[in-house]
Amino acid sequence: MKKFLGIIGLAVSAFMPIMVSANQSLSTEKIDLIMRIYEPYQYQYDADDSYNNAMNIFNDNLTPSFKNFLKQSANIADEIGDDAWIGCFNYDFIIQGQDYDAREIRQTLTPQLLKNGNVKVDFTNFSEDVTLQYVFQCENNRCLIDDILEEETGSYRQTLSQCLQEIQ
Repeated sequence: MKKFLGIIGLAVSAFMPIMVSANQSLSTEKIDLIMRIYEPYQYQYDADDSYNNAMNIFNDNLTPSFKNFLKQSANIADEIGDDAWIGCFNYDFIIQGQDYDAREIRQTLTPQLLKNGNVKVDFTNFSEDVTLQYVFQCENNRCLIDDILEEETGSYRQTLSQCLQEIQ
């Protein structure tokens, strides 16, 4: 029995560095992704180009369910018309505004991996402090964004759904 437990202990300790290494890799991947999403807001000064570049990176790294949710929400907004687009999509949710100060975002952007696996992002834009949490789902050694938690309103999914329902 002692031999068996010893073998189990050796097997577990042999695989432990691999598991820790994989978790560190996923943590680094999450932070790197967030930095790539915010990079256009730090160095490009045309708001439309920055938004489009950031959204391309963002959209390429969403869970299928979040991607489908955003697509369905845009389709609903198209059906409703201008009221939905103005009322529910009138800001860039990545920077929590319609415009940005690249220098200020560049100087203050601080992503932090939380114990629950989310990435908290703090930055300042036009002297306004912004805090967001990116919710990740990880499978097969790849992490994708599944929601954004806004400090004041909570889940972006829930907030957008409620907004579209109220306008309909």
